[in-house]
Formats: sequence, structure tokens, C-alpha cells
Amino acid sequence: MDNEQKNENAVPYGSVTKDAAERAAEMLGTLKNPGVKKRLKDAAKRILGRGGGLADPIFWPAGMLLLGLTQCGQGARAKEWLSDWEKSGMPVRFVDDAVAGFAMTEIIRQTGDEALLPAVRKIAAFLKDAPKDDEGSLIYNPAAGNRCIYADGAGQSALFLASFSELSGDAGAGELALLQLRNYMKFGMDKRSGLPYHGYTLHPGTQEKHGLVGWGRAAGWLLMGAASAKRALPGSVEADEIFSRLLDAVLPCRQDNGLFPWLLPAPEGHVDTSASGMILWSFLYGGGEKAREIIAPAIPSLMTIIRDGRVDNALAECIDFARHPQVYGWYPWGQGAVLALLGLLDGEELREGAG
Repeated sequence: MDNEQKNENAVPYGSVTKDAAERAAEMLGTLKNPGVKKRLKDAAKRILGRGGGLADPIFWPAGMLLLGLTQCGQGARAKEWLSDWEKSGMPVRFVDDAVAGFAMTEIIRQTGDEALLPAVRKIAAFLKDAPKDDEGSLIYNPAAGNRCIYADGAGQSALFLASFSELSGDAGAGELALLQLRNYMKFGMDKRSGLPYHGYTLHPGTQEKHGLVGWGRAAGWLLMGAASAKRALPGSVEADEIFSRLLDAVLPCRQDNGLFPWLLPAPEGHVDTSASGMILWSFLYGGGEKAREIIAPAIPSLMTIIRDGRVDNALAECIDFARHPQVYGWYPWGQGAVLALLGLLDGEELREGAG
């Protein structure tokens, strides 16, 4: 088959990935200089002022953008952005700094430059020492005085710890990653649908589940963590099983356009590009025979949403359990997640509906 025949009805997206990477870099600059872009002003204030005014430049929205850049082969560019954080002493303050940590492990693999090894070791040490509940799950925001376990924290920490375990040979980090996923599958899931609640709290002799069942980004975080564990811990039957269980629960929630709604059990709800990017990236990163078949129809749908490299239609930041403002726009978590997906596809072309 010649090239013309091969590419008939194909969906090219290499140039879109390039433009999206430029927008991600622009967003990262905005997070350092919040006054540059009004549209990101509120999110940047939360990122830079969280925790009693302590700056956290590698908080998860920045981590998602760094992830996007690393997945499209721009690890060196992501490392350059991290230079100010390194010079400031590499502060690690929150569980969700693990997302940036995962991006750093990817940078080390891509560039072969081990200058970030002290940084990833510091993030791993922070997670190992961070407050946990009685089952060993990382408490997402212990400063708030609660003991809530969030899907966000479980997925984010597993994402990084599994990758760090593979990179460093630290078996304990791999086991801690699996523990976060194992506990969430035991205590944080809806038994009927197999989808996650947003969080849970263990009490003596009982437990309480929090938030909505099947919030898209909650499922996305858990799948990202499971995909990392499946890939980084190849001998783990448990990691494979967790990944497969989440995959089977999430797949029926796809919309006709191949993307996912903000709330997975609500198929006619608004599409969320952030949840879609996270879930589809996980399918591809974790591998499996179904991955390309699942992703293919979503790519042309994303192409209709991305304009000048901007990934629109991402759900705004979640305020707390069951508090999801129905506002959709251009946010770091949508930009980073979709860029990571497109970057993983490595500049190929997918036929619409191809297997």
C-alpha cells in the first residue's frame, strides 16, 4: 500500500501536538508570573498561595503541564522550567507534588541526565514520611485536620512511586504505590458500578465514602496511577488486575465521540477534556490490546476542540467533595492531559475508528 492510500481518511495531529506544547509552555510561564494571563489568574493564585502562603511551584496543575511536555519529547524544556524550583532548594509540600515528580522521572529517562535524581529522591522521601491513615494510605491534605483519602492523592502518589521504584530500584516505593491503589480499590469504590467515589475516610470499625460516584478526574487519577504501576512493575499481577478492573468500569462510560463526560455515569453530560485526556493516556501508557481501538475514535473529536493549540472544554477546578463548578475552559489540567496523550502517540496518524 502506498503512502497516499495508507493515509486516506487519516487524522493528522503532529502539528496540533506542537502547537499544544507551545501553549503548555506558555501556561507554565503564566504560573510563574500570574499576572500575565487573566484567564488563569484565579488558578495561579491558588497554586502559588496554597498552604498558608507557602509557594508550591510544582503543585499538580504545573505537574500536569510538565507531564504533557515530557510525553511529547520535550523533557529538556520541562527540566529548564524546573531550574528555579531547584535553585530554591526543591521544596516539596503536598502529596500532589508527585505529578511533577513523575514528569521528572520521565525527564531522566528521556535525557539520560541524572541531575534531577536528588529531586525525585526528595519527593519519594516526602511521600514515605507523609501522614497516612491506619491502612497506610496517604492523607491528601493533613493540614486541614482531616484524615480523608482522595482518589487524587492515591492516583498521583502511585503514578510517581511506581515510576521512581523502576528508576531507582527502590522496591519499597513500588510496594507503597501498590498499597495506595489496593486500599482505594478496597475502601473507595462503588460496588455496583465499579467506579470510584471521590474519597473516603476510615473510622474505627466503619468507613465513610465521600463525593460523587464516577467523577471523571477521580477515575483518571486512579487509572494514571494504575497504568504507571502496570508499566513500571511488570511482574505485579495485582497491578495488572487493578488496571483491568478500572478499565472495564470506565469503558462503558464513553460518549459517542470517544471522549468522556465530566461525570462518567452521566453520558449526556458535558464532555471533559481533562478527564478524557487522563483516561485515554492511561489506556495507552498502561498498554494492552484494546488501547489503540479505544483511543482512535477520540482523536478526531479532540481535533475539533483544540484551537491554536489550546485544549478547551476542561472542567474547572474541583473545590471539594461534590463541589464541581459547571464551568469549562482552558486550564492546565486539560492542556497537560491531552498533550500527554497526543505526545504518547508519537506523531503517528490514526484512522478514525481504526483498531
